[in-house]
Amino acid sequence: MNAVITVLGWFVLAIVSSMRFSVQPTLSATERARLVKQGDRHAKREDALLELAPLLQSLQFVVRTVLVSAFITFCVIAYGVVNGVILGTIAVLVLPLTFRLPFFCAWADRLRDIAMPWLEKAAWSLRPLLNWLRARDVVLVEQRLNSQTELLEIIKHSPGVLSSAETGRLVASLAFDARAVKDIMTPKSMIQAVKGSETLGPLVLDELYKTGFSRFPVYKNDIDHMIGMLYLHDLIDMKTSSKTAEQAMQRKVYYIHENHTLSRALRGFIKTHHHLFVVVNEYRETVGLLSLEDVIETLIGDTIVDEFDAFDDLRAVAEHNPRHNNTPQGKKDV
Repeated sequence: MNAVITVLGWFVLAIVSSMRFSVQPTLSATERARLVKQGDRHAKREDALLELAPLLQSLQFVVRTVLVSAFITFCVIAYGVVNGVILGTIAVLVLPLTFRLPFFCAWADRLRDIAMPWLEKAAWSLRPLLNWLRARDVVLVEQRLNSQTELLEIIKHSPGVLSSAETGRLVASLAFDARAVKDIMTPKSMIQAVKGSETLGPLVLDELYKTGFSRFPVYKNDIDHMIGMLYLHDLIDMKTSSKTAEQAMQRKVYYIHENHTLSRALRGFIKTHHHLFVVVNEYRETVGLLSLEDVIETLIGDTIVDEFDAFDDLRAVAEHNPRHNNTPQGKKDV
């Protein structure tokens, strides 16, 4: 009879010890709080379980302690002091092995689910005592971000939460401050510039229009000596074609260092109300151009496209007919 009671007692102790009450959060604390305010049932249930789990773990610890004490006491009474202590100690030391046995875990989970309503009531009723007894290792700690790189990785590997466009904008804006002017500038070899002594005749104007740009830096002698900016809209009302680029240009030229951040460049564009900066190195040599459009595209993670970006010259723009001129319903070309 003693052997039967011993086996049953150890079995009950093993089942109780194998019960699992840990909860893996599926939502962050901020998102869970937001959804709870909106009345989301899943969020409310998860919030309650996260608060309940440490209490159940503490309750399990108390029950297991009582059962271990009762089991060893019974062994001492049934088999004598020496034999009882030895048997009880061995039985308790073997308990951790049951946590890995599917048989005990399955039974423990079934009994836990059946007894959960009573366990919850007991946990809430004994909450002050269980909070006092609760060990540090059963306190659930929310995941915290430690760096911007970690946040970027979470955003990139969270499909379904954000659209691809939203992900691109977030990633671009978070990485914006770390990028330098030289990373996105138009390099020196690609600069479309005008010599100050160049006469703005029909041929020159036609070449400027064909580039697709609306503003051009003007230089004297070489590209390392910028003297102004030429704007195509200033040439529309030009009454004579004998003007040089230096005579038609605006003399304000703004410079920015190639190692400056894009944040600084954006503040510079806002402050100066200018759309084009000449990029220089530590020797004040021209190394590129930076436009406001380049900076905005980098900030939003998308390309700003208009009807002129896809063409090389104005004739192609006219053939594309972006304004849809002379295209009434039912039109027929002869």
